[in-house]
Amino acid sequence: MSSQDETAESFLDLLKKKDHLSDVSLRGTDGRQIPAVRVLLAARSPVFERMLYGDFAESTDRVVDLPYTGDVVEKVVAHCMSGSLQIDLPEDCGEVGARSLTILVSAAHFFELEAMEAAALEKSGYLMKKSPPLACALYDEAHAGAAKHEELSSNALAFIHENPDSLCSSELGADLTKDSTGAFFLRSESIVNVFDARLCANELTKFRCLLAWSKKEQEEPQSKKSRALLDTEDLLARSKQQERPSSGETGSSLSREENRQVVAQQLAKQIKLWLVPPSELASVARHSGLVSAETLCDAYEAQALHAEKEGVQFVREHVDVKGAGIRGVNGKYYPDGVCDGVRRYTKKGRINGRAEILFLRRAKAENKENKFWWISAVRESSEIDESSIWYYFVPVV
Repeated sequence: MSSQDETAESFLDLLKKKDHLSDVSLRGTDGRQIPAVRVLLAARSPVFERMLYGDFAESTDRVVDLPYTGDVVEKVVAHCMSGSLQIDLPEDCGEVGARSLTILVSAAHFFELEAMEAAALEKSGYLMKKSPPLACALYDEAHAGAAKHEELSSNALAFIHENPDSLCSSELGADLTKDSTGAFFLRSESIVNVFDARLCANELTKFRCLLAWSKKEQEEPQSKKSRALLDTEDLLARSKQQERPSSGETGSSLSREENRQVVAQQLAKQIKLWLVPPSELASVARHSGLVSAETLCDAYEAQALHAEKEGVQFVREHVDVKGAGIRGVNGKYYPDGVCDGVRRYTKKGRINGRAEILFLRRAKAENKENKFWWISAVRESSEIDESSIWYYFVPVV
């Protein structure tokens, strides 16, 4: 803690102990009151100047209500009193901490405290690098929560797009837990913006993330406790002299969150399923409830056509021998090397109870000019030599 921060802290403690030294108290939405000095608030913040020295009721009120919790108000007052930029985050800062930081960024912006806003934004960047999944909580709160902030929203969204692991682990078989899956922190209106062409993730990672998000139980974001943070009074809206969403609009936005399954089904249409391995289509996508059977068939068809174009043989090349008097000779012979400049074929079989390897190959007959196709056999432990058993031959036409 810097000496400046210690001065701010001791000054606030002094005002709390000697209430008569303060000339105004700022009351948060939780009822907590923070003692302050009007002139110091106004000197640091143009919003406080308009509020406390303008033609508003607050200019004479001893207690002024603010649309933030006492913790946020206390940090704002500390900054106004001494320029303190102390923004502490616990080592195990989780979703609640990330959302609280977003609210602080929003508050600094609202009161036009540029230095404090810049410091809080810098802290948010540090938090994203330290714990990438929390970028999703920062983005969700800044974009769709109570504490909207355009710059933080843009920064967090860009980080998510460039670091898809912040959404969901890309490792197959990885546990999709709340600690590792930032997508769980996103509401419908947030995830829609995340899943666009800027997301640098492969199609399988996108699908797994979307599936995990759609299956997560519906629950209110951790910011529910802080929804009253931006229940802005008409007075503050006038003092700010700019249009801000009312608490009714914010609340209705949260209550209009669409069904996750429906949203996920719509977003799944943007995923190029033909780039997902067929085994994953069969084991994951098929039972996800996010894609139709027709869509899966289209993906399989695209994969098959691409494989054919790349030279993949779907029916393995072979020669089918039929009608031989020795039953074990009949069957499918598959390519296995070259003999006399052409493909040689082999198959395993049993003849007279013995396991043999049968060969179908082209070669010249001894003391003859013509070439023949031969079917011969050796025992599995032997190699082709003069002792090989020759069953059939036919001249090359």
